[in-house]
Amino acid sequence: MKLVEWCGRSHEPAVYEEMVAFGAKLGKTPVRAQDSTGFIVNRLLVPYLLDAIRALEEGVGSIEDIDNSMKLAAGTRWTLTLRISWARHYLYISQIYVDEFKERRFAAPPLLKRMVLAGWKGEIGTGIL
Repeated sequence: MKLVEWCGRSHEPAVYEEMVAFGAKLGKTPVRAQDSTGFIVNRLLVPYLLDAIRALEEGVGSIEDIDNSMKLAAGTRWTLTLRISWARHYLYISQIYVDEFKERRFAAPPLLKRMVLAGWKGEIGTGIL
């Protein structure tokens, strides 16, 4: 990943510039994020993935159709074919977000819960539906 999100209590320009220079040495593009739950990427990514799973549950499209639609329309490489290790991760994050923000959009869909509770090792759509 070329991105690094920088969040620190010190927002002094010299500290930020030092971080930008260090990120550049590592081949990263730093962005400044507020010190908030999820920073920028996960704050946007988690609801997207949860909605993708909801769309699958509701029959909006097949895994392939949802994945291809988002790849072609939004250029995203994050697809529903995430492995169970990521499913467990996003279930945990969704619980933190619900506690923090008290918003329904962060609640884990039933399919995600079933995958994690089953200890499922495959990809979404290969037998848990």
